[in-house]
Amino acid sequence: EAGVEWIVSNAGGCGALLCEYDHLLHHDPQWKEDAAWFESHSVDVARLIVEHGRLPKFELKEDESARITYQDSCHMRNVMKSSDAPRKLMRSVDGAQFVEMVESDRCCGSAGIYNLTQPDMANQILDHKMEHAKNTSAGYMITSNPGCLLQMKLGISKSGLDKEMQAVHLVDFLYENMTPGGNG
Repeated sequence: EAGVEWIVSNAGGCGALLCEYDHLLHHDPQWKEDAAWFESHSVDVARLIVEHGRLPKFELKEDESARITYQDSCHMRNVMKSSDAPRKLMRSVDGAQFVEMVESDRCCGSAGIYNLTQPDMANQILDHKMEHAKNTSAGYMITSNPGCLLQMKLGISKSGLDKEMQAVHLVDFLYENMTPGGNG
């Protein structure tokens, strides 16, 4: 009724649920058709920009160059099928060197509330993830899910990497490095 073209998410977990409305309501005659439409128009913000928008001009502002890496949100990769778009956006930032992290597609231990319900196992997963993060020598650990972001911040702190690396949401990183008036 609102005439929207897209339902856009910048949080992997939330976006994944939006993409499951079709499945969740496929037996409900009242909502089946609307749910299918809703699901087909739900998209991650990075994917929307890459596939349907104009790629803005990004230029690293704080440093002349910086190494960046990416932690995939399981929800984004497995449900929303959006793992290439964030990487394309990161690679478009002038002055940034994207370094693929080993096992970037493996869970960071957040997994919704897994880190709260199974903290010991979640910390083991996080410690393993941080070994790979440290090996990238990246100054920025970028992710697209708030749960992963909090988990990465914890991992950076636990690993003593506070002075070398910071965890940032993809949208915040891009916003901070967007060239004023630059619409590529």
